[in-house]
Amino acid sequence: MPVPENVEEGLTRVGLTCIAAGVLGSTHKSYFAARLRGSADMVMLELVLKWDAHTVQATFRGASLMSVTAFADHFAAVLGNLLCTPLHLMQST
Repeated sequence: MPVPENVEEGLTRVGLTCIAAGVLGSTHKSYFAARLRGSADMVMLELVLKWDAHTVQATFRGASLMSVTAFADHFAAVLGNLLCTPLHLMQST
């Protein structure tokens, strides 16, 4: 798995702004924000990388389901490429 800094840099290169990041033990958390193109909608991504467990949790948030869906579809693929593994989206209720 790539180092967290490389993931943060990769997400920043494709248009997200890292607003906070930190490490506690083997868990790295990053928070990103962006404005969707052609829209006033703001979206956020909370990324939790658990190195010891080899797990990734990405939580996408936004004002509307449509904006979150578009954001998640695009950035899950980008994130999967950065982490060198396919990611599977699960919709929260």
